[in-house]
Amino acid sequence: MRLAAMAILAVLAAGSALGAVVEQNDPFLWLEDVHGEKPLGWVAEQNAKSAAALKADPRYARNYDQILEVMDATDRIPYASLKQGFAFNLWQDAANPKGLWRRTTIADYQSATPKWETLLDIDRLSKDEGKSWVFKGGACTPDLTRCLVSLSPGGGDAVVVREFDMATKAFVKDGFALAEAKSSTAWVDNNTVLFATDFGKGSLTASGYPRIVKVWRRGETLEAAKTVFEGKVTDVGVELASFQSPDGTVPVIFNAPSFFETEYYTLLPDLSALKIPLPLSAQVQGITKGQMLVTLRQDWAQQDGQTPIPKGSLIAFPIQSYLRTRMFPHAKVLFTPDARSSIEQVAAGRDAAYVTILHNVTASVHAFRPTADGWSDSKLDLPEGGSASIASANSFGPEAEFSFESFLTPPTLYHDAGDDHPHAIKSLPARFDASGLVSEQFEAISKDGTKIPYFVVR
Repeated sequence: MRLAAMAILAVLAAGSALGAVVEQNDPFLWLEDVHGEKPLGWVAEQNAKSAAALKADPRYARNYDQILEVMDATDRIPYASLKQGFAFNLWQDAANPKGLWRRTTIADYQSATPKWETLLDIDRLSKDEGKSWVFKGGACTPDLTRCLVSLSPGGGDAVVVREFDMATKAFVKDGFALAEAKSSTAWVDNNTVLFATDFGKGSLTASGYPRIVKVWRRGETLEAAKTVFEGKVTDVGVELASFQSPDGTVPVIFNAPSFFETEYYTLLPDLSALKIPLPLSAQVQGITKGQMLVTLRQDWAQQDGQTPIPKGSLIAFPIQSYLRTRMFPHAKVLFTPDARSSIEQVAAGRDAAYVTILHNVTASVHAFRPTADGWSDSKLDLPEGGSASIASANSFGPEAEFSFESFLTPPTLYHDAGDDHPHAIKSLPARFDASGLVSEQFEAISKDGTKIPYFVVR
């Protein structure tokens, strides 16, 4: 929905002759006013029609109650994000519909009943401030002393950003803060923030997203923040990230000229933006051991005359070496999919790059580790024949966690201490009796010889 709306807005605002014709002739253009009284009234009317049709089905009440029971179940897996020695989780249930942002130690998280430390009660905050806050994340400094908490009034793209003190569990008075807007932020260090927001007329792209990036030092006024990057009005917009590890912090500016193209810049010590020599088809996934993990949407020849790296590949770009020397380094290929495989997910840990690979529509997780002459590849010992995914990888420690489920196996969380031997630590209870059932995978062959995988559960 968000990408579609952004695409439509970008086309309409481009000012082309075709856009002018569309604006004159499209009888539904008024629906583009996503906050307008008339469009919202129309949406409410359509929702009422759909709800009436659904509720007329005699199964509706039973199905609704069953789904709500599962969604509010207290025996759900509290999936967590690992950082330093902690596991962070946002927990929502019937008593806490907006959620508790909380943490526990990684060691305690593996127990059946972790002792959670509540950081921020979103329901209480909403009640105290008379706002329907939706938690959109907390991005923390490497030492976990401060975090930038994003709160949306109602769940939309626009957020309020506030600095949060982890020791006092309170928002920082006169700390970094941004008013409601479609903002993006990233830590440069404990006292410096990179941010993009609505700075007023002309500061947004035609899609309605920020295009100007500034750097803000603690103690400065917002108005004193220095501009370090400006995208074009015709771009989709900019996003910011801070890749943190024991090797340091690499802030990155993602500028999207279109929906399938991205330019990457990083911030130098003199606060200037340096473009990273990656193709527009690149998708940066993280940084491990000074290597920027990148997947490719299109073939890429690093230099003229070189054999292109095939699209879909995962490569390691030596970002730390490039920042030191400014010499174009050669990226190394970690994995190239074949005709029946693809990369589904990439996560950067402190010591390894974890990659979910789909082969014949079933998933496995691999750990790629840098060696003296390349990268090693270890397929992790997880169950087969289902859906495996990376739950989290600790960028400051050896730990990683993975999830597996299949048609007959409920979601199960596995913990890996860094030795590439994950073990199950949590699982959802079975919601139905799977005894006596088997799941088998077969292939149908189409007229052109293509083998199409399918499953039979019996």
